[in-house]
Amino acid sequence: MSSLLNRHWHHLPETEVSDLLDAHPDKGLDQFSIEERREKFGTNTLTLKKGKGPLLRFLLQFHQALWINMTAALFLGLTLAFEPREPELMAKPPRSASAPILNGELIFRIFLVGTLLLAGSFGLFEWALQHGASEEQARTIAVNVFAVGESFYLLNCRSLRLSMFSLGLFSNIWIWQGITAMTIASLAFTYLPIMNKLFHTAPISLTDWLHIFAVGLIIHIVIACDKRIRLWLEQRDNKKSVTKR
Repeated sequence: MSSLLNRHWHHLPETEVSDLLDAHPDKGLDQFSIEERREKFGTNTLTLKKGKGPLLRFLLQFHQALWINMTAALFLGLTLAFEPREPELMAKPPRSASAPILNGELIFRIFLVGTLLLAGSFGLFEWALQHGASEEQARTIAVNVFAVGESFYLLNCRSLRLSMFSLGLFSNIWIWQGITAMTIASLAFTYLPIMNKLFHTAPISLTDWLHIFAVGLIIHIVIACDKRIRLWLEQRDNKKSVTKR
């Protein structure tokens, strides 16, 4: 008997299992036997492991943080070093020496863009999973939201007030070369088998790219509106100060 008990139950023949449990092979245990054994051995329950919440599961995907930081800094951030002087820059009053470089407006802009990127990335990550995508595909979508969103923001962060059209679309040709390089890197990250293996990513569909592009466009529009409103308020305050004089 002890040798039987030490064996795995699923390896035993049906008749031996029935004999060990003292149960009928077809009908199983009667209700009296069930209650008797429940009282003796307790309830047969399995402890379920608590699963990770959706936000934690999303954040755990970013093993590729080094990839995001490296490509964004190299292909996007570096291009701003070649940005030409903003029109009428020398006509503006100098910044106070005591004023912080990172003022309230810039802190708000960083918070706004970061929130939009996080919301878009997390939203599409969950949307992809709920529509049958694998975790690798959802991860790929989430990372590409940052790549595309930051590319859109690059077009809009060249000036705190002026739009990219006022500055000139091609006044800094390095901007477009950086975005092109970022696009090529993102496509390689998504579709090259070696990159899929290294970063646990997977190819995604054209529809997924349209969703990603939409998030980037929303970021661009929101920041453009914020700049427009601040420019209007600044011009209004300047007119009031001139009128008082």
